[in-house]
Amino acid sequence: MRGARSAGHHARPCTAEARNRVIRWVPAASGCGRASRCAPTVETAHARRTTTRQGRRLDSAVTRYFEGVPESRKRHIQKLHALVMKRFPDAELSMKYRMPTYSHGEGWVAIANQKNYVSLYTCGALHLVEFKKAFPQYKTGAGCINFRERQEIPESAVAQVIEHAMLHPKGA
Repeated sequence: MRGARSAGHHARPCTAEARNRVIRWVPAASGCGRASRCAPTVETAHARRTTTRQGRRLDSAVTRYFEGVPESRKRHIQKLHALVMKRFPDAELSMKYRMPTYSHGEGWVAIANQKNYVSLYTCGALHLVEFKKAFPQYKTGAGCINFRERQEIPESAVAQVIEHAMLHPKGA
């Protein structure tokens, strides 16, 4: 948490995140009483990962994101996550643009909990052409589908969108 104190220490934990590392202020080896005697350390993404029940490793930022999703939206987030992982079990999962993002080669998809819906983002509008024709009642953007809490996710159609986005990132 930003600004929270850690175990009697005055420094903020995990305040700056950049690409594949987190800079965290920790006490210097000699002990700490003031910020001037603290030293930054860098944790790589590998060091921050936790293991899932399936033996896969998840970035702690992704884990925190999933844990922070409201109960009313977790069903959609879990279903979208399962659809991606079922078809692409080796996809790299990381936080990009403050969203859990699944990468496979040059293709990617991301899921996000927005204010009024859960979104599936793809790497281009061409991945949604068939979905938009078949499901005009779903709100879509230029490369994303928005699912409201009361809407069901059409699994087979969304799986096709995910597959097209991952295997044909240029939209071909």
